[in-house]
Amino acid sequence: MEQKQVVITEKLPIGISLCAMGGPVRYNGKGIDVLSALGREKNDFTFFPVCPECQAGLGVTRDPVHLSGGNGEQVWSGEAEVKNRSGKLVTKEMKQGSLECLEVLKRSGVKAFIYMDGSPSCGVYRTTLKNTKRGNPPGVFGSLLLDEGFFLIPSSDLQSPLKWWDWRRRLLAFHWFANHPLSSMQELYETWYVLKFLCQELDNTWAREMDGHWPHFPRMISPNSNRLSAPRFWICFAAHPLPPKSRTACGSTTLTTARRRERRSKRSTAPISSAMSPPSPRS
Repeated sequence: MEQKQVVITEKLPIGISLCAMGGPVRYNGKGIDVLSALGREKNDFTFFPVCPECQAGLGVTRDPVHLSGGNGEQVWSGEAEVKNRSGKLVTKEMKQGSLECLEVLKRSGVKAFIYMDGSPSCGVYRTTLKNTKRGNPPGVFGSLLLDEGFFLIPSSDLQSPLKWWDWRRRLLAFHWFANHPLSSMQELYETWYVLKFLCQELDNTWAREMDGHWPHFPRMISPNSNRLSAPRFWICFAAHPLPPKSRTACGSTTLTTARRRERRSKRSTAPISSAMSPPSPRS
C-alpha cells in the first residue's frame, strides 16, 4: 500500500489545569507554567485553562481539600466526600465546579487535557503530593475526564523534551483518527495502515492481535451510521498514551461505551446535593 503523508494544519484545542499554565490559583496562591518549556511550539495549540476548585467558589488562598472515604469516582456515586483541612464538607461545591469546567471543555471542542497530577480535583493517578503516596485516585474532575474519554497528558511531562515529543505524536495521531471520516471497511483498512506502526511501538502485542480482528469488524458497523464506532474506539484506545499496565490503574480507563453512557446518565440526573448524604456502607 502506498504511504501517504498526514498533515494537520489546524491548531488543536487542549484543556489544561489553570495552575499548570501559571495561574496562581492553587490553595496557596501559587502556580507553575509548564507551557514555557515548549517555547514557540505552544503556538501550535489553543489552550483552555480551567480550575474546578476555583469554579467551585473555594477562592484563593484556601484550605486544601482532600477525598474522604474513597476516590473521585466514588464521590460521584455518593460513596465518598470532599473535605477541606478544617473538616468542612465541600462535596457539593466540588461536583458543581467540576461539571462546569467539563461543560467549558465540551463547548470548546476540547478532546485532550493536560492535568495536574497530585491534585484531589484534577489528579488522575495521584491525588496527593505527600511523599510517595498516591492518595485516592482519580480526583473528582479527573474521574470525569476519564469517563469522557479525554486524551490525558500529565503536566510534569511537558518539562521533558523527550516525553513531550512522544506525547505530541500520540496526540496528533489520536486527533487525526478520532476526526477522520470512515464510511467503508476499505477506508478503515487504509487508516489502520497509517496508525499501525505507532500502535506497534506503544503495544506491539495488542497491535499484532488487532490484525486478527479485521474479519469480525463488518459485524460491528451500525446499519444506521456511516461511522465505524467500535473499531474507531479500539484503535483510539491503542493510540492513547497509557501503557498496558496503566490502562486499568483507575478502573475508569477501560469502561465500555455502554457503561460510560450509563454513568454519564446517572451523573446528569442525580441531584448535586445527594453528595452531602452519608456514604453508603461498604461490604
